Amino acid sequence: MGAVLSTVLVTDAFMAMRPALEAAIASGLVTRPDMAIVVTATREINPWPDTPDGFRAACYLVSSVGDLSRPAYPNMEIALKKAELSARTGRATAELPPQYLAVGDTVFWGSAVLGGIVVACAGLEERQDEMVSYWIAAAVQAAAKAEFHGRLARQLGESFIR
Repeated sequence: MGAVLSTVLVTDAFMAMRPALEAAIASGLVTRPDMAIVVTATREINPWPDTPDGFRAACYLVSSVGDLSRPAYPNMEIALKKAELSARTGRATAELPPQYLAVGDTVFWGSAVLGGIVVACAGLEERQDEMVSYWIAAAVQAAAKAEFHGRLARQLGESFIR
């Protein structure tokens, strides 16, 4: 059985969540309309090459909601840094003690790690970045479980150790 997490699975899960994100913006639950979103996995699940573009190339999704040219901050780069830090440490950025930070890391928090799935959001208030990250991580985790169980059902009688 091949890897369950994939760009297609993550993109589909994100697109299923997107109307909820847009409704959260419209209702005022989320206070800003523009956010960057990155989805990857911990290094054990999704290793990336140690090259300048290696981490970004290993991400399943690098996307946004709204217009990232409006905010004063480089939110896509911040989201990528949050995701890389969480993928490297296996912990959400809000949980990280300062000794985990390395040169070039962001000091902003707002990511989620759920069963090895890493999601980072930037552009909202940090607590909202974290909330949105967990929503998306839960959607990806549910999609991964559905995919895995669907594969098992299709392969009854075969070894599931592949």
